[in-house]
Amino acid sequence: MKKTAFGLLLVALVTVVACSKLDQDHGGAGDPGVAGCGAPKTIYVVASASAASVPSSPDHVCFANGVIKWQFASGTTGWVFPANGIAFKTATPYPGCTSYPDPSSASFPITCSGPKQNGAEFHCNKNGPPDKGACYSYTVTVAPAPGNPASAPPPLDPWIQSD
Repeated sequence: MKKTAFGLLLVALVTVVACSKLDQDHGGAGDPGVAGCGAPKTIYVVASASAASVPSSPDHVCFANGVIKWQFASGTTGWVFPANGIAFKTATPYPGCTSYPDPSSASFPITCSGPKQNGAEFHCNKNGPPDKGACYSYTVTVAPAPGNPASAPPPLDPWIQSD
């Protein structure tokens, strides 16, 4: 009986340590910024008339199932995501990727529901089995909000890589 109780305690301790490591490395229930680890992953977009940018490409996400949300970074005003604001496309080889899911396939695991919050956010959902190492190429398109006389910047082509 003592060996069984000790074994269960050891398993519980290892599980807690492993989950806290996940929280530190990739987020989790305590980190509101990671998809598939208990909360949406938010990718912040900066836009101006000359360019749009994201913090990093590829952006590493804990890519089990969950929401990926793009929103404009603090201080970025006067821009909206149009209906095609985030569009996944066929990826070309990228270092460190183990697969490149085809967005034209019926089994492509990401579906986008479009702009939210009057164009201030864009949401997509990842469904299906975890796909560690998969890379997804996409295009970010932003447009001037009503009243913004600026021209739209050229589209941006970043990556997401699942960890």
